[in-house]
Amino acid sequence: MAFGLAVESSWLLDLFKLATALLGVFLLVLGQRLPRFTNSLFWLLVSLGIALSRLAKTNYLLALLTAMILFTAWQWLHDRLPRLTMALACLLPLPLLWFSYVYFSGSFAFRPQLALLGALLGAVAGALWPRAMVALLAPVMGVALLAWTAPFTLTFSRLAVPVFLACLWQFYDLNRRRQRGQFHPPVRRSTVEILRVGRTWATAVAGVWLLLVFFAPSASADDAVHKHRLEILTAPTIEFSSARVFYLTGRARPLAMLAARHSILNRLAVLIMGRAQGRSIDQRRMVKDEDEIARLRRAGQVAALAMEKVPALARPGVNEEEIQEAILATFRSHGCPVPSFEPIVGSGANATLPHYSRNNARLQKGFLVVDIGCMNHGYASDMTRTFPIAGSCTPAQQKLLDLVTAAKAAAERILKPGVTMHQLNGAARNVIAKEGFGKYFNHGVGHGVGIDVHDPTPKVLAANMVITLEPGVYIPAGAKTDPAYWDLGVRIEDTYRVTADGYEILTLLPPATK
Repeated sequence: MAFGLAVESSWLLDLFKLATALLGVFLLVLGQRLPRFTNSLFWLLVSLGIALSRLAKTNYLLALLTAMILFTAWQWLHDRLPRLTMALACLLPLPLLWFSYVYFSGSFAFRPQLALLGALLGAVAGALWPRAMVALLAPVMGVALLAWTAPFTLTFSRLAVPVFLACLWQFYDLNRRRQRGQFHPPVRRSTVEILRVGRTWATAVAGVWLLLVFFAPSASADDAVHKHRLEILTAPTIEFSSARVFYLTGRARPLAMLAARHSILNRLAVLIMGRAQGRSIDQRRMVKDEDEIARLRRAGQVAALAMEKVPALARPGVNEEEIQEAILATFRSHGCPVPSFEPIVGSGANATLPHYSRNNARLQKGFLVVDIGCMNHGYASDMTRTFPIAGSCTPAQQKLLDLVTAAKAAAERILKPGVTMHQLNGAARNVIAKEGFGKYFNHGVGHGVGIDVHDPTPKVLAANMVITLEPGVYIPAGAKTDPAYWDLGVRIEDTYRVTADGYEILTLLPPATK
């Protein structure tokens, strides 16, 4: 969901979220008491995920039928080889928890080795104790469902603590029931019984699908621009992206029925001919028209005006939150009050966390990394600068600043139509790697910008595409480098419009202020 869009909900989406939340609570509290239900729900979600991701762009009906075939096959296999299927299911929970920790800590330093170890431990536990491991699988699923419905900002503790407490409770409850003789191993079902269960779940899926098709709000366009964009749809479609619906209609709805013309026949057609068309919408979104570029340019200028306030505040004793408030005040005073993402104002060791957003530490030493953007009539900006807190750089600080600046310049030199994002990434990364800091540049060089601050990113650039370039180096304490570099993080980012023969930087001060 685009951070800065005023998203419109609907009674259907609210109902769907309420049902999802109730299901999540059930799984947290009592998931292991109904192991077949919990396992069936897990494999249903897996089957739907696989089938929809691979086939929905061809045909919704084909995707749903394939999902139910996969689901029934998993059910049959689980009844005959429960240790195998639980081993497969338990590959996921521990790596997901680790990924959540990395994400919410603000770091991009995801260690595949730890994720692999967690997956192996989960698989071994699932194979040895298939019945007991439902008490892990159920809470993880429950929290994932609740996270989707949460009306508040998530943190790692808000995810991990409920999982931990629910696991303790369910393991305790399982052991207590076993001691009382209330625990009975499941009886193997016949193929006919499994097909009957599959039919029941298929009926539930069909009911939800029919509810979506017939009651999802129709999103219509009131102006010529959006009506023209709707014509890219080759069949009626159900869309679950507020940004895509906004692009086509000017209304940010996270659930909508989209068609060039609205009628009951189109809703019926979704049942047979409907297909997901997100990819074609995203391809169209990558190339901006003149109005979109004007909005993006203004958003970039306001971000640059806000960044001008930071150097005077980048001194010891100032709180990161004070800098954030000065930035947001500038956004408001220039008519762009909504940020395009949570501002990143990271000082000292916090500057080494690319995704840091707590913004509550007091500046002391090292670098201050400020990553900001605002929304202008539905379009985003994205800009990052790095400032020395002491007012001047140490030799190590200056070297990293110069290095990241050179990496960005190397990517700029080849930025034009026909160049790939892979080539831009390589140009910047080679500069940093040659100085021995390649392992500390732990994210991509850029991304698309538009309705969302992370808009669809093109593989090959064309005129009027809008992207960022944001090379960075992040060296935590204890890294295998000279200690003079410890706790130093540097990132420099601008937003660019690709022109016919080069580029235009959009995150520059307005001409009148220069």
